[in-house]
Amino acid sequence: METRRLEVFIALADAGGFRQAADRLFITQPALSQQIMRLEKDVGVQLIDRSTRPISLTEAGREFYFRCKNVLDAMGEVSQLLEDAREVRFGRVRIGIVPAMLFAAPARMVRTFRQRFPKAEVQLRSIATSYLVEELEQGSIDVAILLTRPELKDVASHALYGEDYLVCLPEDHPLAAQEQVSFAQLRNERILQGPRSANPAGFDSIIAACVGAGFSPKTGEAYGSYLDLAGLVSAGMGVSFVPVSYGDLRPSGVVYRPLVDPTVSMNVSVSCYERRLDSVGRAFVQHCIESCAVPADAAPSPDPRERKQG
Repeated sequence: METRRLEVFIALADAGGFRQAADRLFITQPALSQQIMRLEKDVGVQLIDRSTRPISLTEAGREFYFRCKNVLDAMGEVSQLLEDAREVRFGRVRIGIVPAMLFAAPARMVRTFRQRFPKAEVQLRSIATSYLVEELEQGSIDVAILLTRPELKDVASHALYGEDYLVCLPEDHPLAAQEQVSFAQLRNERILQGPRSANPAGFDSIIAACVGAGFSPKTGEAYGSYLDLAGLVSAGMGVSFVPVSYGDLRPSGVVYRPLVDPTVSMNVSVSCYERRLDSVGRAFVQHCIESCAVPADAAPSPDPRERKQG
């Protein structure tokens, strides 16, 4: 049975006559009559009492009318659901972001994705890297935005962007008066970094920069976000490093300065099990990649002269 015949039957019952229904449907009366007769043949009962003017429904026709309405309404809902899924209006993506990135481009990616697909359900979780990798493997999250690429079988990782580091100094430090700081000038400083597991490449690049400047750094491992490390700097515990996107996020008592000789950067990537993603998850990963492909979307590097006053 074609749904078109059900629609024609509903239109006829609502119009109360073949001519009126044919006009509404933009078909001829003979074509309408033929559709109704085929429908009655399909269901095996008479649905229309043609002896009355206006026409009326038989007892079976009245029951059939209400069932048809329910069927067509349900089919309309299913069609809309499928269209929403195709257009990424329906579904869920569970995103994990390393805490260091909550004040950077990934947070903006989540916001712009929600604006682009307002009907998609977006869940956001921010915990330490090791826990995010574990939850990605277990399926508790769908996508992870990290400063490292998880060494998990079948996980796909896409590089998003790189971001230079600034050195974080106490505001009364002699180097705070300079517009930029070289690694060689940090020879006698205690270098504060988070656990290597949170950002292996960034951790190693800072150690390598120190060694390249001719010294083995005095390190102090600390836990927490970049802002937590900056807080330790404010307390006089050493110096640390923050990405340029943190330029306007600064505890009292510290200043940020650009690094030179060499510059050091961190790399952000998005990781997922692609076979596990629904249309919303795939759309989010693609949104991240496309957002970072446009230079205007990247966080601007601060002008050292603007940071000089701390």
